[in-house]
Amino acid sequence: MFGDMEQHIIEVDSVSKTYGGRTVLSGVYLKVQTGDICALFGRNGTGKSTLMKIIYGTLRADHKYQKIDEHFLTEPYKHASYISYLPDVPFIPKNLKVRHVFNLYNIPKECLDDIALHFYNSRISELSSGERRYVEICLILLKKAHFVLLDEPYKFLSPLMVEKIERLILSQSKEKGIIIADHRYRDVLNIANRILLIKDSSLFEVANEKELAEKGYIL
Repeated sequence: MFGDMEQHIIEVDSVSKTYGGRTVLSGVYLKVQTGDICALFGRNGTGKSTLMKIIYGTLRADHKYQKIDEHFLTEPYKHASYISYLPDVPFIPKNLKVRHVFNLYNIPKECLDDIALHFYNSRISELSSGERRYVEICLILLKKAHFVLLDEPYKFLSPLMVEKIERLILSQSKEKGIIIADHRYRDVLNIANRILLIKDSSLFEVANEKELAEKGYIL
């Protein structure tokens, strides 16, 4: 979607967040650039969603330093061309039709695959949980933004839908940096070129699945 094929970089540093005296994130550093597909793993409650919301700017950190390219941003979500975010809960109003939603996001019909086109004229309320999730992912991935945060994108998806979304992620990553947090770790590892793990309030970059096991994330 970007014709210039420029390289873009998002960098967050010294991210800290506590809840009720419990430290969730402490001194987290992360740098992502165009072409990266980062798998973000961690046990439940370790701070994956928290980190994504902080990066997006809708959750206030106790401390954070963040910039996209050379722009220092305190509220990145206000800059739609810089960053987009898929929350782990549904966000599209049920009364809208699918085609209206794609129009609102300025996504042409010709950009959609056969699955999305199948329910193009349906209302969101008529879709199954998996179909609704599929529409949401397509919206976030296809909209113009340099960076994409995906929180539990594979939730409710059928195997065929997962396969289609993986192809879409791979194609969009040529012009975007993408971070994916999902418990279906094998699906994420199929497409990720970087692996990140949150453990004990810190963020680690690991080399492979074996190292994930060594750090206790998988058996």
